[in-house]
Amino acid sequence: MVMKKCVHTIIVDNWFPEMCAITLPLMKAYAKKIGADLNIISKRLNPTWPVNYEKMQIWETGRGYDWNIYIDADIIIDPVRMPDFTELSDPRFFYYEAILSPKDQYQSHPYFIRDERNLGISDCFIMTSDLTHDLWHPALCDFDTAKRFCQGNERIVSEFNINLNIARFGLKGLTRIGYDDKHFHLQTTDDYNRQFNGGKCDMTKAEHLARALEKVKQMEIDLPYFQKQFRVDDLSK
Repeated sequence: MVMKKCVHTIIVDNWFPEMCAITLPLMKAYAKKIGADLNIISKRLNPTWPVNYEKMQIWETGRGYDWNIYIDADIIIDPVRMPDFTELSDPRFFYYEAILSPKDQYQSHPYFIRDERNLGISDCFIMTSDLTHDLWHPALCDFDTAKRFCQGNERIVSEFNINLNIARFGLKGLTRIGYDDKHFHLQTTDDYNRQFNGGKCDMTKAEHLARALEKVKQMEIDLPYFQKQFRVDDLSK
């Protein structure tokens, strides 16, 4: 039986088109390679929340898929070297790129206290199966309440909701997706002027773009080929 898969990313309000011209052709090529649909989340359904919370739309758009893979739009992937993680993955688990400590990031919440594992993950690259789809459950509280648990840091309320769902539903995770020193199949570029732990990225937009292109060079990706084959202005195919 052929598994149904979908790769999701967020591009709202024509965000950083110069960066998307680098990352999206690679993402589209990877989706085609693993036989997945590509879903560009482009409409805001939660305008009172930060844009990165819109990944919770996967709760609805990801229904019916065996596997859902979320990738931030500023992450560079190597569509040739990066494997299809769904092929050998246990659907009882979700998979993530980086781990964090809820005790260090958020104020105490009853779900975290009851769960006791202190398990938290970064939300920039996540893979879930139909058995772990509860990870994408929309927030049970409003934005202002979530922000208070995040000590006023608006940027991390998306991760807070995901990590609260992990504790709430007792979801089990494994680090299958991550940085590969041999193949460099996954590299972050850092968001342009993103809020992170109360601070701002010091890079200018031009510096951020230059960093992305340098990573493409280091990863030995034939970017012109993928840009020609998978046009950014024609993501429907």
